[in-house]
Amino acid sequence: MMNWLKKLWNWLKNLFYSPSDTTKTPVTPPKPKLSDAEYESVLFALLEGVKKGRSWGSCQGFLISRKITSDELAEWIEKKSIEWLENKDNYQQLGQDLGKLGEIASGKLGNIAANVSSELGVRGSELGNFQGNNLQNTELNPTPSETQNTTPSQTTTDEVQRLLDQAVEQYQRGEYQEAIASWDKALEIKPDKDEAWYNRGVALNNLGRLEEAIASYDKALEFKPDKDEAWNNRGNALDDLGRLEEAIASYDKALEFKPDLDQAWNNRGIAASLSAANEREIRQLQSRFIDRFQFELTDASRQLINYFQSLETGDFRHLISFLQQPNSEKLIQFLYQSQLQSISRLNPELNERGYKGQLISYRFPLNKHIFKDSHPEGWGFLHHKIGVAQYKHQEYHNAINSYYCALETLTVEQFPELRLEVIQDLVTVYLAVGDKEKADDYLLQGLKLMNELLDQVPIANKNQRLRLEAKFLNLKQKQLNNNQHQSLLSIENPKKDLIFSKIESAIINTYFATIEPSITTIEDFKNVIPNHTHLHFTGHGYYNSDDPKKSFLEFENKSKLTAYKINQLNFNSYQLITLDACETALNGQKPIEGEYVGLVSAFMKGGANCVVSTLWTVDETSSAWLMIYFYQQYDAGITPKIALQNAQEWLKDVTNEQLSIWLTKLLEDKKTKTINPHILELIKDEINRYQKHNPNIKPFEHPYYWLGFIVHQF
Repeated sequence: MMNWLKKLWNWLKNLFYSPSDTTKTPVTPPKPKLSDAEYESVLFALLEGVKKGRSWGSCQGFLISRKITSDELAEWIEKKSIEWLENKDNYQQLGQDLGKLGEIASGKLGNIAANVSSELGVRGSELGNFQGNNLQNTELNPTPSETQNTTPSQTTTDEVQRLLDQAVEQYQRGEYQEAIASWDKALEIKPDKDEAWYNRGVALNNLGRLEEAIASYDKALEFKPDKDEAWNNRGNALDDLGRLEEAIASYDKALEFKPDLDQAWNNRGIAASLSAANEREIRQLQSRFIDRFQFELTDASRQLINYFQSLETGDFRHLISFLQQPNSEKLIQFLYQSQLQSISRLNPELNERGYKGQLISYRFPLNKHIFKDSHPEGWGFLHHKIGVAQYKHQEYHNAINSYYCALETLTVEQFPELRLEVIQDLVTVYLAVGDKEKADDYLLQGLKLMNELLDQVPIANKNQRLRLEAKFLNLKQKQLNNNQHQSLLSIENPKKDLIFSKIESAIINTYFATIEPSITTIEDFKNVIPNHTHLHFTGHGYYNSDDPKKSFLEFENKSKLTAYKINQLNFNSYQLITLDACETALNGQKPIEGEYVGLVSAFMKGGANCVVSTLWTVDETSSAWLMIYFYQQYDAGITPKIALQNAQEWLKDVTNEQLSIWLTKLLEDKKTKTINPHILELIKDEINRYQKHNPNIKPFEHPYYWLGFIVHQF
């Protein structure tokens, strides 16, 4: 028996864990996997920036803003290049652009971009000369002769790049203060490095040091006045300080240089909604904008000199001397020229404030700069923001229409998280208009999508999981509130031959507001299916390997509810079905699109959102404890997949002593006190039994007891 179990254990390891899993490092778990469309969006935006003269440091800042590392993008390019190389003629322009990226990028991304460009047949002479003050990529393993020929200038450049790379890595680890120190050292060597000033500002903003962040953004703009992301972030910091009209002026500068920057339009709209400035005040501030910026730039230099003089470590005399120089006349001329193209000057309607001004800011770029086909993310994002504003002003039906416009382009495949944000707000607005049916429909869609997003996050990546759970807390709360209307169809061992099924069903029933009295016949089961949202079956299930559609759940008097019959029933209202019966998870070899091949397939095809089932006959005691623990997790709002993983880990590691404590807490729970006294006595007997055994023994450590349970979810 044990030899058979060992073989089965090895087979299951191969089934559930692919060989590639062993190469993953648990120290830095990967982020949720981006779709190809999302990677393409990032890559082409990056390449466009490179063509416009962005340096490598600026590119790194862009990647930070998109929450992706250069190595992750490099790995995707390497994988995607297989497809590109099959049609080289169609990707010559891409090859040239990758070659330019390879010239400025360091590390893995620079190497892979250059290699793919070469493999696409793009020769060095075809790449053109990349202009600007960008750092050149250096070989990872230079030859001795190359090392000997290294000039002091190259050494300085390499050191600056090392510090910039180090700062980005520190920032990505959340070590903002350390990252700032690295950027400071890079600036001492090269004070006009605009991306270092910009990224330094981002880190300071994250630390809540807003005035210092603005000073860093101002210095970045001194050296690159068309840096749209610096103008946008500068506006955010000013907005946080309550300087709303100055913030709007900064957003307008960002939009002069990048009119399709949807985030800047959104930020502008928020500031406009809060501003009470009249037209005279707005015009006055606009006319003084350049003078004001010159003053702030001078003040920024003064602040920074004081800061660097106060540092006890490092020698910043060169940087301090640089900061003491007067503002560039060339910069001021540039600002005066660009002011003639001010977006507010050319479009006076943008000087509206309040709710009207907010909607104008959101709607103005649509079909002028942001188009449905070419800018699906920005189009959907701004329509969502229009809906949010309309909802706050109780224009509920207008908000619904705006949300639907957003969903047209924010697809599950390309922008799942943005889509979920819209769905969360749709649930809220449908509840506001009293349409509970549609609210429930979108709540179910939202919970399903949220589960999919959470399932993509490795368990070890707690920060990412917490971020998602916090972001969609409102959706989760509505699920918990909706639990008052959720009901359980509990089928408790129709054969009446499993003692622990009584304990299992009784405890699980307490997690639901409405419970159907135990059903024992197939006919009664069919009649009550439409009335519930959850099904829990304890009993016996059998898999027919010769004819899988004849696999069945056993009811009273040995009557059989086959997979074929289940296929004819409607389970669209069911969020979760748990089948605590043997062999319910086994399927035949035919695809699910064809003949129904097993019990789980039939339930899923009938509309069930999620099914938990077993691969083999499991000990009824361990099965009861695992299912109760699973439902405890599920009741707390944890997704079925993670809830089952947690339950399996718990059962594997739990000791006799811990089991007795856990069961005692179950007895003390207020909900449990409503259970039949006979069942409470059964639980007490189990507590006494565990207390008599070695407290440190793990009775269910063997995989036989816990590995057979699996989750199926579309």
